[in-house]
Amino acid sequence: MGKELAPSNKALVITENKRLLMSLRTLMAKKNIEVETRYLNLTSLAIIRKVVGSVKNTAPIRTEIFRFIKEAGMPHLIAIDYEIDLKLGDDLDPDRKKLLRTLLISYIILSRGRGFETLRGHFIIFAEPQQYEKLREYEDMPARILDLLNTQSDVVNSFISDLRANPVMFNRLFYFKAVDVASPPGEQQEKIELFLNAVEERIKQQVLLKNKPQSVVVNEGGAPASVVFRVSGSTCIVDCEETQDEGGDEFASAVEGEFTIVGPWNGGNHTAVAGMLLKMVNKLVDEGLFDPANGVVISLGDACRPDGATAASLAQVVVKELKRFGAVKVRAVEKHRKLLENSKGYGLLKEFVVY
Repeated sequence: MGKELAPSNKALVITENKRLLMSLRTLMAKKNIEVETRYLNLTSLAIIRKVVGSVKNTAPIRTEIFRFIKEAGMPHLIAIDYEIDLKLGDDLDPDRKKLLRTLLISYIILSRGRGFETLRGHFIIFAEPQQYEKLREYEDMPARILDLLNTQSDVVNSFISDLRANPVMFNRLFYFKAVDVASPPGEQQEKIELFLNAVEERIKQQVLLKNKPQSVVVNEGGAPASVVFRVSGSTCIVDCEETQDEGGDEFASAVEGEFTIVGPWNGGNHTAVAGMLLKMVNKLVDEGLFDPANGVVISLGDACRPDGATAASLAQVVVKELKRFGAVKVRAVEKHRKLLENSKGYGLLKEFVVY
């Protein structure tokens, strides 16, 4: 792209709800965020309808979002109505979500390109009451919004599948908030403020990660880390299989009653390691080999090799899955603790980290 990809202070706003637009403008102005007005193919519904109507597809929108990012930087946020009638008819746009789909797919495609690794999509979506409940499902499980997407390109569909299988990757790229257009004005403003604050924090974290070399993601590849649980003595469970400790390095740091991560938890294996950790805990609880009342301790010792995305992966497991067991602790050696502290996701994880 010729220069570093950076967030702009411009917001792309595509809505026919003038009342919400006024509230959004007022709240954004407090944070020095401006509504973009120059790129009419991305902001004027009259122009958008005219352009897509002439070609009977939304390819010009994809081209224009690329141009905007190249020239102005990443949109600070995109505010859009959940359903927008582009006047393409029921055959081409049966559910009136084609514009939203186009923007989501554009971000997914761009994020896979060289120079776009730090691309972020922050979407606040305005919905009618009957649409809002569906959107709340997306807030609770954001990756489910990918269910809206399907293209005629096998390559793009593979990108979508990759995101669906990797929540950490998805959450790094996208952040959503839904607003019920029929809710009280005070409630709408509160949601918008929460969204703006969260976006501001995500951008700060992105800058922090960029300036902290120890938190850069390491793509080591290879086999994912193993999860080791020492039952007692030399008896250990490794990736759900019982084995005996014969004094090798693999078991050196495994403490009885703790879940020890041995090997790389980085690159493209975050989902695999997090999944095995959860599977191990559930299996040992079911088989009576582990009592969660004693607390779940996850150990990241010298034999673990995390990266800048490990904190988010670990937080997902701890907060959403393991917390139901009660006390959860993450024990990390100093070098790993510092890496976690400088990584996205640490805000959710820090209350569980012990020294």
